[in-house]
Amino acid sequence: LSLGVKNLTGHIPAWIGNFSSLSFLSLLQNNFQGSIPSELGRLSRLGFFRLPMNNLSGTIPLKYNISSLYFFSVSENQQHGSLPPDVGLTLPNLQIFFGGANNFIGPIPVSWSNASQLQKLDFSMNVLTGTVPQNFANLQG
Repeated sequence: LSLGVKNLTGHIPAWIGNFSSLSFLSLLQNNFQGSIPSELGRLSRLGFFRLPMNNLSGTIPLKYNISSLYFFSVSENQQHGSLPPDVGLTLPNLQIFFGGANNFIGPIPVSWSNASQLQKLDFSMNVLTGTVPQNFANLQG
């Protein structure tokens, strides 16, 4: 499902979470507002998740175990809060995470080092604190 650059408004409909076979979701550069619906956590086959350049707020729903997810982008929104501490455990096949230009706070989760497929990680233009975890050196990509 790709509906990018369509000037869509309102909230992302929760019923998208009913598309049990959905593997690709791209809603980039629209005018969606509100939170990312938690129902999207039911998309157990989702691999590609792209929602940058909207007006989304709230926290990112990475508390779900979507092991098929390899691409996740919510950059240039108004997302906030801390990143889930177990994100690297619940998303073991993640290759790309773009979360720049939001309002994320707190430390970079040490668990990112468990996402052994990780190749690109962008937290630029946020309010993260602390140091880069030393175990990031174990990431081959």
